[in-house]
Amino acid sequence: MRRPLVLCALAAAAGTWLGLSLPGRFFYIWLVAGIILLLAIALARPREKALRVAVAISAALLFTARSSAVNSVPLPPAGEYAVEGVVMQAPRVNRNGQHVSVQLRDVMLTGSDGQTRHAQGLYWTAYVDEEWRLPEPGSIVRLAGRLYHADGRRNPYGFDFSLYLKQNHMTAGFYNSGEYETAVDAPLSFLAAAVRLRYALLSRLDEAFGERSALPKALLLGERDAMSDEDRAAFARVGIAHVLAVSGLHISLIVAALSLIVRHFMSGKKQLWLFGTFLLLYALLLDFRASVVRAAILTFTYLFVRSRGRSGDPLSALSLAFMIILMLSPVELMSAGFQLSFAAALGIVLLNRPVRRVTDRLLGRKAGGVFASTVSAIAGTALPSIQTFHSFSLAGFVFSPIVCVLLACLLPLCLVTLVLSLVWMDAARILAFPVGCILQWMTDGVSAAAQWPYMSVNCPSIPWPFYPLIIAAILLFSGYVPIRMRGRRRLAVLAALFAVGSVLHLAMLDNGVSYLQLDVGSADCAVIQDGRHTTVIDCGEDGRDLCDYLLAKGRRVNTLVLTHLHADHCLGAQDLIDNRIPIDRLVLPEGAERMAVSEEALELFGKLREYCGEVAVVSAGDTWNTERTIAAVLWPEKNGIRSGKDANDYCLCLEYRLSDTVMLLMADLPGVYEPYVRARADILKVAHHGSRSSTTESFVAYAAPKTAIISVSHNADAADPEGIVQTRLAASGAEVCTTADCGAIRIQPVDGGYRVIRFTKEGAP
Repeated sequence: MRRPLVLCALAAAAGTWLGLSLPGRFFYIWLVAGIILLLAIALARPREKALRVAVAISAALLFTARSSAVNSVPLPPAGEYAVEGVVMQAPRVNRNGQHVSVQLRDVMLTGSDGQTRHAQGLYWTAYVDEEWRLPEPGSIVRLAGRLYHADGRRNPYGFDFSLYLKQNHMTAGFYNSGEYETAVDAPLSFLAAAVRLRYALLSRLDEAFGERSALPKALLLGERDAMSDEDRAAFARVGIAHVLAVSGLHISLIVAALSLIVRHFMSGKKQLWLFGTFLLLYALLLDFRASVVRAAILTFTYLFVRSRGRSGDPLSALSLAFMIILMLSPVELMSAGFQLSFAAALGIVLLNRPVRRVTDRLLGRKAGGVFASTVSAIAGTALPSIQTFHSFSLAGFVFSPIVCVLLACLLPLCLVTLVLSLVWMDAARILAFPVGCILQWMTDGVSAAAQWPYMSVNCPSIPWPFYPLIIAAILLFSGYVPIRMRGRRRLAVLAALFAVGSVLHLAMLDNGVSYLQLDVGSADCAVIQDGRHTTVIDCGEDGRDLCDYLLAKGRRVNTLVLTHLHADHCLGAQDLIDNRIPIDRLVLPEGAERMAVSEEALELFGKLREYCGEVAVVSAGDTWNTERTIAAVLWPEKNGIRSGKDANDYCLCLEYRLSDTVMLLMADLPGVYEPYVRARADILKVAHHGSRSSTTESFVAYAAPKTAIISVSHNADAADPEGIVQTRLAASGAEVCTTADCGAIRIQPVDGGYRVIRFTKEGAP
């Protein structure tokens, strides 16, 4: 109550979350309510405590109105459009070299009716060949294609595409064949000029640093794509990934270096406006990226408080910056970067003083101060890191202070090199050589350290009832804990919190039996749980959502079943390896590697053989079981494999019993082989994504399923354009559930029957 800004910030966070969750069309109700309450406060003049509570409630209402208004902005209708927009970055090309994505901003849409609409941005994707000409960043392009609305989260703990677009100032997705033309006749916009300037500066860094330019480009201009995937993963594994995004650390170091120069020429207030202008131009140069805007506002708030000749209350100053950012962009509340930034700052505010008492005694004042700030920031980010990335780097407590000290020296030198390259390139190269060597040594050292065991640990997601307990524990160790709560009382409270947390943990353990069909488009991936035993059946082509689910649940893969080695069923296993998720046993059908499959799939199979604890080859008649599940192989027949055939012909088909519920998992089996695997089932996992080449009428009549599950994407009409298979299943009396309509689909055995839970409609317990 003594810190009204803190109270208002908490209310603003609650209001923002509420506004983003409610229908946007009612935003005016919250706005009017907030204004009326503020007027009532002004007229009534309540006592101090009542005044602060009333102002906090007003803040909650106003922030609810603001976020609800943002949520109510109408999207352009989906359909065919001609588009003109500014290319904001170099196109991103995925690992197969054919799928590219480009961010477009300041977009004009022209529909088939001739009507013109403006959109803030579009996420343009295309499948292209190797000869495709990449559009230049900052160029204005014209193209035609299909606009679509992005999906929200489709899987438990999975990627939220819609939220990603909102956080990156994009309205919708846009797809075409890759054809475009550069609009050389279009006038150069201010935005396009800023993008061209940024890439011109990046090219100057390339010229000055040569082959060592990747890290300077990331540090100064946030160009993380210049670094290899392996290097970025290494920085994340040792807990210093934050140095690759322009954040509060970078801006504070640059501002501190500049202040050493300008403090001899101007007063504190003039410095404030100089740095404010610099921060605005820097944010503009980097396209007002969320991380840069957050860092600029946090830094300017700190400078503003200092310019007034007072230290102020750090917690109140942080709350003010928090509310400013939420007012500008309410969707930031749901951003991992936003949560990590403020968690780090909050960790420093709350924990720096008590941690420094220890570090000063061990390391001295200067080294102890750096170490205490870094340790406090890492401790503050522990909770959001675990919730977002499902891992936490213990190595960050060691490496982060060292890297921060190095950056304090090297980042200003990188900036000087960039400025020098604009006027005297030879001198810039001379300075860039030692700086680039040190940065390269740092990168090589981080990559080597990332290979050491236990640099980071996988952590399950923390259920929300634990949040108050964790926050209370942090406050007990902070410099804000009341004197009466120290000593034995603090220990007693901590013991009580630990006891409550242990009870909650035991009560919330997932020990049931379930089958989860993940939504991976027209691919296949499922997770079967029996208590703590986990079986994964296929991994899709992209295994990131599968990994997020397993990491969030704290599960290792006891059995990985690959029904065959087609890309849409197996390539996602690479993500399991990359995320270091243990796999105890790999199960494949007999002769899987002898089928007609890609070199990429065979290479992955070789990696899996080395990575997994055991490899089992199975055929019809083989079984395995857990406490409450039994898997029986129905196809392929033993010694009946013909090498070089289509892998679909000899894919693994299973009868899976979950308690009293029988499932028939048909993988991609063609209809011609279905007579060999006829079996009755409660639930049919339909073959080949619902293709009409499978699931024949006689097979459906014999299996007589009550429920049919189809793993398929929205744009997969080519497999069954007339919906023949779905019509056939529905006519047989089966309830048809597709991942395109339902997102992830969970089957839970209940009282001799089973329950079907559709993620996008009912959530996923």
